[in-house]
Amino acid sequence: MIQLIHSTDINKEKWDALVYNANNPSLFGYSWYLDAAFPGWSAFVYDDYKAGIIFPLRKKMRIAYAYNPLFVRECGIFSSSPLPDPLRIEFARILSSAARLIHLYTFDPIQGFTCNDRSCQWLAMSKNQQQITNGYNENTKRNIKKSVHSGHSVLFNHDYQTVLAMFEQNKLHEIDNLKRKDMQTLSNIMQATLSRASGFAAHVYNNDVCIASGFFIRHARILLYLKGAASPEGKKTGAMHRLIHETLMAEHGTVNYVDFGGSNLPSVARFYKGFGASDFHYSACRHTIRLTKFRKT
Repeated sequence: MIQLIHSTDINKEKWDALVYNANNPSLFGYSWYLDAAFPGWSAFVYDDYKAGIIFPLRKKMRIAYAYNPLFVRECGIFSSSPLPDPLRIEFARILSSAARLIHLYTFDPIQGFTCNDRSCQWLAMSKNQQQITNGYNENTKRNIKKSVHSGHSVLFNHDYQTVLAMFEQNKLHEIDNLKRKDMQTLSNIMQATLSRASGFAAHVYNNDVCIASGFFIRHARILLYLKGAASPEGKKTGAMHRLIHETLMAEHGTVNYVDFGGSNLPSVARFYKGFGASDFHYSACRHTIRLTKFRKT
């Protein structure tokens, strides 16, 4: 039986165990992350947490809709074993009737939904440090050298406020679907991460001025690059390339993969691929229940 359970009623210990043991474990599925990113989340749960999918249900003017929350990349089905086709079809049937408008990012396409391919970038960290740096392209190597020759210093700490300030000043205006009010959600995620001792901030300084900053989260031997930004000076002097490079070197031997988050935008994907990262694909799935109009007679 599949039932919709609100986060206030969900057994979070069982839910987190489901996410942890899933074939596709994802940071974005853990209850603590969802509580910070989208308080009031719900999930469709099958048979005492043997499988489940995040369902970010909302209502506006009595119309139910479900849109993928900001800063949550995947809302796919979690299961510790491959889902049999009948169960996958049943999840799709229930999802399709649960809201008037649905737009979710999922691990795999949902049957009956209109789905498009999306990509993010991942880097395997199984090689030694020299092999990893050998995988950088020439532009990445050149920008790292530019930062080194400029005398920049790199600092790791828990100063998430500087990351937020740098992002708001230098990056927010470039992202259409983010507003200034969304910075509080980003702050909540960073604070929740630090309260679990699962994250850190990285900064590049030119003398006493921060010119690049980023926030990272560790989970299941994966390092997620959450958000970051560089100032105009930092962009000119390779500061963000240096920040990523120094973070990769510092985390080598600790994590198996780096999840850059990434983007479908060629320029953003190209930046991460400059470190040797490869595309990881997921799906953007949409479904709309259209109301039938009756002609008066």
